[in-house]
Amino acid sequence: MRVCYFGKYDPEYDRNAIIRAGLEANGVSVLECRIEQGYLAQQYISLWRACHRTNLRGAHAIIAAEFNHFVVPLAWWFALRWGIPLLVDPLVSRYDMNVYDRRFLHPHSWRARRQWWIDWLAFHLAHILIADTHLRFSGFITPVSTCGIGRCEISSGGAGNWATR
Repeated sequence: MRVCYFGKYDPEYDRNAIIRAGLEANGVSVLECRIEQGYLAQQYISLWRACHRTNLRGAHAIIAAEFNHFVVPLAWWFALRWGIPLLVDPLVSRYDMNVYDRRFLHPHSWRARRQWWIDWLAFHLAHILIADTHLRFSGFITPVSTCGIGRCEISSGGAGNWATR
C-alpha cells in the first residue's frame, strides 16, 4: 500500500514523524508531496509540481498534514482525480484557535468567518478527519457541530497505540 503525505510540513515534527513511522511499520510506503514555504498561490503551484514529480498515481490515499487547511482543496482534487480517499489531519480548528484560544479575532468579524469557512471546507472535503485523542477531537466540536459533519469515529489510545494498529 502507498500513501501520499501532502502539504507544507516539517518532516521532523514529532506528529509527522510518528504518523509516518507508524505507517511504515505497518508496511505502508509513504510518498512525500511536500513543500517548504510560500504564499497560498505559490503553495498550490509548488504542490502541483511536487505531486507530478513524485508520481503519485499508485497511491491508495492522501493524508493532508496538520495545519494545511488551505491546501486541502488541492489535495481533494488529486484524491478525486485518482479515486482515492483524502484523510485530513487538521490538529486544531483554525476558527477555535484564533477566536477562542488566542482571542485574535472577534467571533463575528469577517476574518473569523473566513477562518470558519476554511475549517468548514477542509472538514467537508475530507473523507476522514484524523484526531489522535478524544480531547483533541473535542477541539473540533464547534466547527464540526456548526459545519454539520455528522460522521466521526474516534479511536483512543494515543499516538503509540494508533501507530501500531
